[in-house]
Amino acid sequence: MKSISWTQMDALLDFEPTDYKADWTEIDRVYESNWSKLEAIDHAARDRGELVGRIIKKGMADGYALYLITKENKATVRINHITGLGDDYMDSYWGKQANISKAFAVQLTGAEDRWAAAIAARANQ
Repeated sequence: MKSISWTQMDALLDFEPTDYKADWTEIDRVYESNWSKLEAIDHAARDRGELVGRIIKKGMADGYALYLITKENKATVRINHITGLGDDYMDSYWGKQANISKAFAVQLTGAEDRWAAAIAARANQ
């Protein structure tokens, strides 16, 4: 069983809050900074072959609800909602934290990896 301690999780999920009253360039700067941090966490976990630290994206309205896998059990994983990225959509069923099937998490992260590989391959043509 792999997991992230609460202290580690707080540090990982400590994204700069978005001030939607700021001008667009500042909102974009905050978004890009937060997204870069989240991608680095996801890529490091992917490169280690671990689920803990991977991103789960769930389609919502015109964007995504973003979750981070923070604990891996035998048959499930714990996911925590991520804020500070765009509209901060949250799935009404999963809420701020949920346990989902490990097989489903593998399916979702695998689909994201295959999509990223396809985009990269197309860009290199």
